[in-house]
Amino acid sequence: MRISILICVFLIAGCAMNKKFQETLVDLAGENANECGFIEYRSNTNSGFICAKSSIDNSEPFWLGIQKMGVDSEVWFGLAQSKNGLLYKVEYDSDVTGGGSPTKQPRINVANCENWKIENNGEILCNLP
Repeated sequence: MRISILICVFLIAGCAMNKKFQETLVDLAGENANECGFIEYRSNTNSGFICAKSSIDNSEPFWLGIQKMGVDSEVWFGLAQSKNGLLYKVEYDSDVTGGGSPTKQPRINVANCENWKIENNGEILCNLP
């Protein structure tokens, strides 16, 4: 019983940390967007990238989130495309102070992209308009 409660608490806390990031991606993509997934750090990204590329090629809205290795905070990168074809890169850091503040200071950055490229290290690069 104790283990089950701890697992539930851990899962709820983990999901709550990047809830705003998730909401931002979903809001940018809009209703009925292709859900290319939230990919945890060191997980296989192939299906997410295939989904995103297919969505872009077919002018369909989508969102994709990828967790990156954070030194002292939770870090996520994401792509979203709206039904109007606008492409966005979204970056999330759960604490930009690096733990140097008594309270966490999360930050989300959103940038428009003309096109995107995935680097070998998994970083999403976008050309700004």
